[in-house]
Amino acid sequence: MTHSHQMIDETRFPASGTMEEKARFLLQYAVLAPSSQNTQPWRFAVRGPTIEVYADPERWLPVADASRREMQISVGCALENLLIAAEHFNLGHRFELAPDRGDDNHLASVHLEPEGEPAPFRPADLFDAIVRRSTTRDAYEARPVPEEALARLRACAPEEGIRLLLTGDPEAKAWVEQLIAATDERQKADPRWQEEVEALVAGGDLGDRVSAFRCDADSFASAPIFGVILSLDDDLASRVRTGQVFERIYLTTTALGLGLQPVSQLLQLDPPMNVLGDILGIGAAIPQQPFRLGFGATHPRSTPRRPVEEVLIAR
Repeated sequence: MTHSHQMIDETRFPASGTMEEKARFLLQYAVLAPSSQNTQPWRFAVRGPTIEVYADPERWLPVADASRREMQISVGCALENLLIAAEHFNLGHRFELAPDRGDDNHLASVHLEPEGEPAPFRPADLFDAIVRRSTTRDAYEARPVPEEALARLRACAPEEGIRLLLTGDPEAKAWVEQLIAATDERQKADPRWQEEVEALVAGGDLGDRVSAFRCDADSFASAPIFGVILSLDDDLASRVRTGQVFERIYLTTTALGLGLQPVSQLLQLDPPMNVLGDILGIGAAIPQQPFRLGFGATHPRSTPRRPVEEVLIAR
């Protein structure tokens, strides 16, 4: 059984129910988050008003994601959907990142409260975008992204220690295009990577072809903007915050009628090709999540989703 975007009826929110019932309802939005290769590597435990958010190590890709960075960023995306949905239904929340030093898979704990005010960096249109968000994988139009749209995207990253870089510089983009081609060549020559991808395709997570879920050099070249989310540190909390910012950016592009596609393979080699920082001149900042964006034809594709029941940890 899979969970569909169309199955959620927000009018069924249990406004007069218990906080635990409300928490379970919100998880329907959390599981619609984007994730690396659609692995959906998250699990949740609900105890009264508290939702514990975990990475699911069984869905980790040890070849493409040796450091678990992408898995942890993906869970951060799910966490952000959860908080956006809570604010939409007028719930307050307090959350703690990496709350359990003895468990690297326990990435956050969210405590819901009866009333709350939406954060200024979570405008109302982000909630509606959760069920409409999709990845634009085709060639993008040549027209530039308006400056007001870029300004709104920059406002998606207020977290301390996280920075968003957006560039349309042709020289930088040309270097990144070459890096994508070189990365693809290295990965395709790695039998371990090929085996991991084949297992994903066989499992149905990628549909019937991996190329549909991967940005190649030619596709990248059509996008007017290349973006990277950067962090000052590379700890668990920084990666989860990166995921939160990335989901805000994803949803904002949806709300603005823009397209976005992750360019994750740029950081997947182990050991990595440590040239992205040199290309972008980012100093000691750590690239966490690259992507391309612009105007493009969006073809919503309902990727299979694990239902809430499947990702809920029984207590």
